Amino acid sequence: MDCLEFKDERILYVYGELTNAAAFESHLEHCSACHESLRSMKRVRSLYGSSRTPSMPASMRERPAPIRKIILAFAAAGAAAAIMWTLWPSEAIVTPMPTHPPSQAVNWQRVERTVSRELARLQRDLEFQELVRKGSR
Repeated sequence: MDCLEFKDERILYVYGELTNAAAFESHLEHCSACHESLRSMKRVRSLYGSSRTPSMPASMRERPAPIRKIILAFAAAGAAAAIMWTLWPSEAIVTPMPTHPPSQAVNWQRVERTVSRELARLQRDLEFQELVRKGSR
């Protein structure tokens, strides 16, 4: 077996999480480089395992950091604003659209006549421009 095949499996073997440990162990019997690398990894793990984790000072555990107070204040203000927004009467926020009195109602017949006149005028203008182009040739 090639050492590159077992490169990533060495750390899994050190922590006892390798599923195919038998193939790796048979490779270790013939490969001194992998055997030495594995021995080095086990030594480093034992050194880290024996060291104590530093404990946090009591002064830091007892009171929250100032940044936490600021974050909590903003969160409380945001929650209060959201509550006020949902409870505020909607009439105070939205102004109704003005309604047109019946005297200003749209006269659709008049609109249709105006549009028809404009279309006829545009058609005449196009015909005139076409005549001018033919005459200038």
